Amino acid sequence: MTTSRTDSVALRRFDGKTALVTGAAMGLGAEIAKRLAHEGARLLVADIDASKGQQLATALAGGGHVFLEADLGRTDSAAQLAEQAAAAVDGLDVLVNNAGIVRPARFEEISDEDWELQVAVNLRAPLLLTKALLPLLRDRGAAIVNVSSEAGFRPRSSKTIYDTTKAGIGGLTRSLAAELWQYRIRVNEVAPGGMVTEMHFASASDPAATKRQLEDAELDEGYNIMRRLGRPAEVAAAVAFLASDDAAFITASTLHVDGGMGLG
Repeated sequence: MTTSRTDSVALRRFDGKTALVTGAAMGLGAEIAKRLAHEGARLLVADIDASKGQQLATALAGGGHVFLEADLGRTDSAAQLAEQAAAAVDGLDVLVNNAGIVRPARFEEISDEDWELQVAVNLRAPLLLTKALLPLLRDRGAAIVNVSSEAGFRPRSSKTIYDTTKAGIGGLTRSLAAELWQYRIRVNEVAPGGMVTEMHFASASDPAATKRQLEDAELDEGYNIMRRLGRPAEVAAAVAFLASDDAAFITASTLHVDGGMGLG
């Protein structure tokens, strides 16, 4: 089975450009950061996990990458992160709002804390961070990519808040696209679905073997038309495309990376 691999990428679409990725210490965010760095970008790696975030910033291809610690659940986090970014770089060419959190709960058991935290990280932070970073993004042909989820289009039981916030990202993306083109900023959304990530195999007795099993598994035909799970590298490729000049005439759009979920 053919899969996307960062180490096979020969493109250099981000030479001389700077990108900030939130939630970049692991999972989809780390894969996105790796892809952009591999294509030449200087990365600002933003995450709440200082240890893993710093490790990633040090390990990324190229050089000059910077880790920025940020707890996006805090009201003041966007302003603080923007201050750190402004101290590190003169401008931003790419912003990837990827950080997210999910707390599954039956509807009747949802707490105020569940609502406030997931809305803060998944929806409020992308809005406030985009606003705070606008001085670094404007008038340079920048691109913003918001990472949502197929959950925003196909809600599931026990994930009411998460699904609602991810649906909200779609509305935010289109609103920002309409508002920010005056500053020559494109805004798009990537909606992954059915991905193999650390949450599926990290706690297994043999994580590497479990990861391979998941990647090679053939799913029921009702799950998606490709009958397999996706790889984070495939999401990263979609983000890199929308962030690049190859997508110069694309804004206010959603790119579904889900193997045809719902069509199986």
